[in-house]
Amino acid sequence: MSQHWEVIGGTTKGGIVVREGKALTSKPLPDRLATGAVVEELEFAGVRLHFLKLSGAGPATGWVSIAVEDTTLLSRKVASPSTVSAQCPEQVLRPSLKGTRALESQRSGGDFASDLTPVQELQDSESAVTCIVFGQERQHKTYVLLATACKDGTVVVYRCFRTEMEMQMCAEMEFPPVDDCTPSSQANQNDHSNISVHQRLVGHSRAITSIFFSMIEDQLVTTSIDKSVRFWSVDSGEMLKVFTDSSPVPVAQFLPCNSQVFVAANSNAVLRLVNVANGMVLQKLKVETEVRA
Repeated sequence: MSQHWEVIGGTTKGGIVVREGKALTSKPLPDRLATGAVVEELEFAGVRLHFLKLSGAGPATGWVSIAVEDTTLLSRKVASPSTVSAQCPEQVLRPSLKGTRALESQRSGGDFASDLTPVQELQDSESAVTCIVFGQERQHKTYVLLATACKDGTVVVYRCFRTEMEMQMCAEMEFPPVDDCTPSSQANQNDHSNISVHQRLVGHSRAITSIFFSMIEDQLVTTSIDKSVRFWSVDSGEMLKVFTDSSPVPVAQFLPCNSQVFVAANSNAVLRLVNVANGMVLQKLKVETEVRA
């Protein structure tokens, strides 16, 4: 389970200083991390903490000191028993709504998760998953693409093969005339419960913050706190383009009807409209707070 910290210092200064790098001489970011903000630990070195912000005001990521001389600036958060219980894999999910009397009776009797059964479980990495995105339902006849991104910067694209029931439901659907007869596709057509690796994408050095497919699923776009936006070929796994920013990039997205232009937000609350072909910034907008979704 990841370690969380709460900012308890900087009450008279509007928060604590955040720097771009580990060194105390590195460039400070323009905004402070507000008192009361909660962050996730990415790296810990001496008294220096590399964080990813979870709540509160301030930069999305950066380096801070947990203490200065005799003053404590950040305090470790201890998970409550209810939080630890909710994360226990045996309990899977908890109902969030009040529900019917029968459901209340099941909960009071300790049988609240009896109808919640994992269909399939997949663990491909020790690193925490930060983003997931499914491809389009009508793009491939025998499978749906699923892309997952991790805290260590790795991205894996899977083929989730349809069940027999799903294949029957899709019998009348029309699909694009693409070739799904690759070896990995043929090997799994008789066992639709399988999930197979389509491609592994390696290039980011820090946690992925968002991922999305292009309209026809030939490309996957990823953003990261390593200050980059990367375009990948879904079929070959090749990195096609890299766009760098001056600060971490929480999110990006294509324009609705123009996949040659995308908008990206950075942790300095700047939105940029960028031409995919040449990387030219078409428009820049400074907003009040950072955009994360």
